[in-house]
Amino acid sequence: MTAHGDGGFNDNQGRSYSVDAGLIGIVELTNSDLEASARAVEARGSGQVIDFGEAFEVSSKRGVFNFGDIEIKTR
Repeated sequence: MTAHGDGGFNDNQGRSYSVDAGLIGIVELTNSDLEASARAVEARGSGQVIDFGEAFEVSSKRGVFNFGDIEIKTR
């Protein structure tokens, strides 16, 4: 959960994330159909498609989310 519910939050690399229901999620895209759908969501400004290129850790603590080298502070 984010620290303050809904809103817009930026990551440490300048990307913006719109949040609804106070939640930030991450989904692995394993096939081209999923990627095409995700790219359409990204084009609407409702998400980000990021190629990490290698395995990474996911964590969240007190409103700070970490996905590999990406950090999103919501507090």
